[in-house]
Amino acid sequence: MAGETIADDVRFSHSKGGPKDGPKAAPAPKDADKKPTDDKKEQKKQKKQKVKKTELAAPTTGDCGNYSWQVRFSVENADKATNGYIVQKIDAKYNRSECDGSADPVTGIGKFPYWEAWGVREGKVFIGDTDQEHNADTYADKSMGAGTKGSIVVTGIPEFFPDVTLPKEMMAQNPDTQAGDLRSSLTDPQLKGGTGSIVHDLTALWQCCPPHDTKTTLSNKR
Repeated sequence: MAGETIADDVRFSHSKGGPKDGPKAAPAPKDADKKPTDDKKEQKKQKKQKVKKTELAAPTTGDCGNYSWQVRFSVENADKATNGYIVQKIDAKYNRSECDGSADPVTGIGKFPYWEAWGVREGKVFIGDTDQEHNADTYADKSMGAGTKGSIVVTGIPEFFPDVTLPKEMMAQNPDTQAGDLRSSLTDPQLKGGTGSIVHDLTALWQCCPPHDTKTTLSNKR
């Protein structure tokens, strides 16, 4: 449903002296004794490096719950000194039933919620800890089958954490998640110092039961 795989195309004032004194030099600014590193810190405070989401294209939909939506993450005001991870908490609720209302649970989709991470090095975003640059985070599901109805509610909470180390529990190709080559885990890494989260949500609805249309509809996209 989410995640990213390497090479995957589809897919969180001055004073003046008297006449006899001659011109006086302007007094030094109050913060003139600050070190250059202090100035850089002040600039970073003014330009917050927050995660940014860019929609690559409008979502596409198919029949009976099939859909796909791709976005790309970046870090606002990033520069060569910007390092860390974009970590996204992903949760998904699948609600599927037969046309007569009997429950038909969706299986084989992994566990939720989970946390997935893109590496940020020198201002660029990469697929986990690989040297492959991030292309697209994809929300997608296949058809849930004819003769079914239901909903898929996906909630994403991405946030940038500068200069952090991920816990060893977050690993690439985690069999319990859909994160692919991204480092991921089923437990909250509990990172500190995030620059603020954003919303990344989508809901897919379908009713493949006569006389209704089989086409998937999307809502709550934000």
